[in-house]
Amino acid sequence: MQMVQTAMGRMLLRRRLGLLHRRKHTLPARIRSNLGYGEMLKQNNDMGRNFRKVWNETCLNAGIPSISLDKAALTCAVLLEYGNNEAFTLNDKFLADIEYIQKKYRIFGAETPDAEFAKALKEHVVKINEFEKENGHNKRSEWAEQYFIEMYNIQI
Repeated sequence: MQMVQTAMGRMLLRRRLGLLHRRKHTLPARIRSNLGYGEMLKQNNDMGRNFRKVWNETCLNAGIPSISLDKAALTCAVLLEYGNNEAFTLNDKFLADIEYIQKKYRIFGAETPDAEFAKALKEHVVKINEFEKENGHNKRSEWAEQYFIEMYNIQI
């Protein structure tokens, strides 16, 4: 092996041989970089938007339910009955949950949906329709509105 004369050359050689250890207390990349404050906020908001999606994917891969069957059916029933709201398309948490529900309960495309989910969805749709028949079609069910405000901050 050729003798390395410079300090930089010795460091590169140590790194290649695996002898160079990294410091334990290094600053995060966003602090080390020369990003402006606005750019750091934008990155943090993007991470917040993607957190629910990553959480749902992790739960799906681990076989842990991220959303209960009942809440998933309620979410889809409200979407089915009151789905003409622009807030549904702009809410990242809601979209991530819908994607999770599609994968978990096989309602994506022409797949055969989960039987328990289909039964729970039908029950919630009937419940919403009965409420509208009793109280008029212009009145929304309070429990569905409350759920969507608490879960997604969406006014239906």
